[in-house]
Amino acid sequence: MDEEAIDTNSLYEHPFKLLAQIKSSELKDIIQFQSHDDQFISAFFNFFVEQLINRRQEISELDKCFFVGRVKAIPQWIQRTNQKFNIFSDYDELDRIFSIGVEALR
Repeated sequence: MDEEAIDTNSLYEHPFKLLAQIKSSELKDIIQFQSHDDQFISAFFNFFVEQLINRRQEISELDKCFFVGRVKAIPQWIQRTNQKFNIFSDYDELDRIFSIGVEALR
């Protein structure tokens, strides 16, 4: 996949929407085939978040770490509590949860 095809400008506001765009790319068949494999989703998610965030040199390392922690918390919460969210299709709701935290669930 062409790295330049990934627009990271909205990464910090809409990380799950960006992941959905990646799913719509040439990786679509692979991701759909593996979409129910929790280990694949976790590895895919971690790889792309790390790769995308490392491209943003203007962000401090501490801010990157806080961002990664917040982003990774959501799929972990989905898995641990058997939520019905899908990180590739429910990106609007997951971005809302990412933005405002637990208040989004009340």
